[in-house]
Amino acid sequence: CLMPKKLALQLEEVSEDALKNRIQLRQVKASVDMYDQLLQAVCFFQNNRENSNAERVFSLMPEKNAHSYCTMIRGMVKHRAYSKAFDMYTDLLNNRLSAMMIGAGDLLRQMAQQNIQPNLLTFNSVLKTLRRCGSLARSMALQTLSEMKALNIVYFFSNAMRICLDLKDIQLAYQLHRVLETAGNRKMMGDMLQKTSYYFNNLLFLCYSGRFLNLLCIMEQLDIVLKWYKELVPSMFYPNSKGMLDLLQALDTANHLEMIPQIWKDIKQLGHSRRPAVVEDVLALMARDIQSPEVQVAFADCAAEIKSLYETQERKQTVLEWTAASLGNCTVLFARAGRMPETWNMLEFFKKYNRIPSDLVMNEVLDCIKQNQQPAQALDLVKLASDFSLQSTSKLATRVLEEFQLSEEQRKDLADMTAESTDGSDSD
Repeated sequence: CLMPKKLALQLEEVSEDALKNRIQLRQVKASVDMYDQLLQAVCFFQNNRENSNAERVFSLMPEKNAHSYCTMIRGMVKHRAYSKAFDMYTDLLNNRLSAMMIGAGDLLRQMAQQNIQPNLLTFNSVLKTLRRCGSLARSMALQTLSEMKALNIVYFFSNAMRICLDLKDIQLAYQLHRVLETAGNRKMMGDMLQKTSYYFNNLLFLCYSGRFLNLLCIMEQLDIVLKWYKELVPSMFYPNSKGMLDLLQALDTANHLEMIPQIWKDIKQLGHSRRPAVVEDVLALMARDIQSPEVQVAFADCAAEIKSLYETQERKQTVLEWTAASLGNCTVLFARAGRMPETWNMLEFFKKYNRIPSDLVMNEVLDCIKQNQQPAQALDLVKLASDFSLQSTSKLATRVLEEFQLSEEQRKDLADMTAESTDGSDSD
């Protein structure tokens, strides 16, 4: 029942109705053959070949009007025959025919001379072209928006904001924002659903997919970024995960990573806490540098929440999978906060998920063990490193020997582990 219907020709005689029947069935060759016999009605079809049937039929037309010219030009543009399309447009002008040319930004002046009013598609094409025009786009983009306002054309600022982003021009973005806020311009946004979608995707309802947030994070100082962020989130819009990643990068650039726990609360509230890219970026930024004790405690609390997300996953939720990096970063964050039980639990996860800890992770854990003065656990760490066949096993053993007070039995056990590790490396 889902197969296409098999349609047969209804008329066999040579007539205009028979030609229309073949056109409706999209039988191109049969239609052209019928046309050759009739030399009346017109069939428009561009098959992207030189001297095509469409061009031959067009040349045979006794009278050509604006509709026939426009149909041919659209077909040529669609199939990338641009030079032919422009030649035909010139021919159209020479014959003093007027037609609506959609998507021809470089022909606006000629359109104005012929009193042809552009529409939304025309302006969108102009804005797309301006994205490739470098510094010229700054003034032209605002002029284009002014023209749209004068013609009372509904517009959305997506292409204009792309120009701002391409040019890294934050001032132009602010001007676009002021245009939208002026007088009754917001009425041109459409219904409430469109407004909601606009705010959701744009941070300042200026573009889809968070372009304005990206531009702010690249060009502005952090205090200005946070000013806009606090003003609009979540009362006016929910930024997407890309927007949150941009904000995290802004915190990193401004060297204010201590604010990550606060942003993590927003990430959870906005529903991005199960986005692998967001979660791993949060962990990586928190674990990269050593912070003050107070900040390390806040970071460890965030790590504990993230760990619980990995452990309690429902079927319909995005699955978070432990990577060596995420395991290592969580381990480091617990270790720096002096939370030994959670730190050791993370080391056990390395075995459970078949991951290998890095030298940095093992040294951070040893620092935590030293802080808690637990020589027995230090030996367990060396044993674990030996089980993982880590090349840093001997260095860890040396640290334990130098930095911990060991009994003679513990020293002997440590020497045995080091020997086993060396023997294993030699056999490899």
